Amino acid sequence: NKLSFPCAASFNNKAYKKYYTYLMDNDLIKVGGLLVVDNVLFRGKVAELAALTPQQRQDLKVQDNEQKDDNESKLDENGMPLPLTPEEKRLKKEAKFAKRHRAIAQALDDFNVAISQDVRMESALLPIRDGLTIARRCK
Repeated sequence: NKLSFPCAASFNNKAYKKYYTYLMDNDLIKVGGLLVVDNVLFRGKVAELAALTPQQRQDLKVQDNEQKDDNESKLDENGMPLPLTPEEKRLKKEAKFAKRHRAIAQALDDFNVAISQDVRMESALLPIRDGLTIARRCK
């Protein structure tokens, strides 16, 4: 017989779905148990991502892949990397953060969909600050 006790934890938000699956597959959330998860809307990025069409999502993936190619430094005639201008540095940094934020938003959207479609759980996503999901295991 497994022990049941209240628990609070903070996970890497890109791994929420992985941890959720682990908790459920190992019966660590008992019937009647609660799961409270914060930051499920990630600065509104999850809602922005969810509003995109499949084609727009695909275009962003292509853009992110092209960005990998741009990460290679441009070389001078001696094969030495050319320094980036301040504007190039700024744009590169912005693109890196945008890509990272999209990856986090996608992972959180996957988690939100998984928990909302899981028949073992009753859940509500509250749009408070960065988003809060409260779920109760019912089966």
